[in-house]
Amino acid sequence: MKTLLLASLIAPLTGCIIATDGETEEVGFINTEWSFHSADGTALDCPAGFSTVEVTAVPFDRGLPTFIDLYNCNRQQASAAYPLGEYEVTIAITNTSGSQEYAHSLTRAVDIFAVDATVGEDFIHDGGRILFDWVLVDSKTNADLDCRAAGNPKSIKVDAASGDAAISTELTCGDGFGVSNPLLAGAYQATFSAVDQAGKPLGEPQTKAVALRDRNDYDDVGTITLPIGNFEEPPPPPQ
Repeated sequence: MKTLLLASLIAPLTGCIIATDGETEEVGFINTEWSFHSADGTALDCPAGFSTVEVTAVPFDRGLPTFIDLYNCNRQQASAAYPLGEYEVTIAITNTSGSQEYAHSLTRAVDIFAVDATVGEDFIHDGGRILFDWVLVDSKTNADLDCRAAGNPKSIKVDAASGDAAISTELTCGDGFGVSNPLLAGAYQATFSAVDQAGKPLGEPQTKAVALRDRNDYDDVGTITLPIGNFEEPPPPPQ
């Protein structure tokens, strides 16, 4: 939704100001949402000593300034107006003065030319997530495959194991990138695979060592190349 606003618009709390010398300007809204949880899903309050949410919107149009909006953490959501365009948006949790940061979100690209945008982050206090993207290739020729040519995988699956604990995440093949479910801080062996409707790998799974810290850490393992075909899942170990 787009709204024609008067020359001076002040976002909630100490937000951005849009001034156009008495002229009206068409703007769009970027809505932000934030929450806090532990890796096991327990809801948490804002972290002690960090009461400010700093939303930074960097425009792709370098003729515009960078917008920084500050909100009270307890609000859990906010909205501000910006000149129509594309932005890279980051949400950070800081102390009141902004001199210390508790954690920040991934940076997300949004486009508010046609519709308003919403950016959210669930901050994981005692851990983080695995970030990765993937490509599918033919195991014989190494030629790139789209999801259809790869047999329409049910999902791209990542299994993160540490000792006896394991957490699985399934992502949509066509997305090309994604993040895992929350994981407690620690060292993991992460296994990535494209799986069929029965959950069986369509090619040889790939593994990576992963190390996560607390305070909403992201371990970016880069691009995972997943071969499709010529793979037989090993039988389970004897009981």
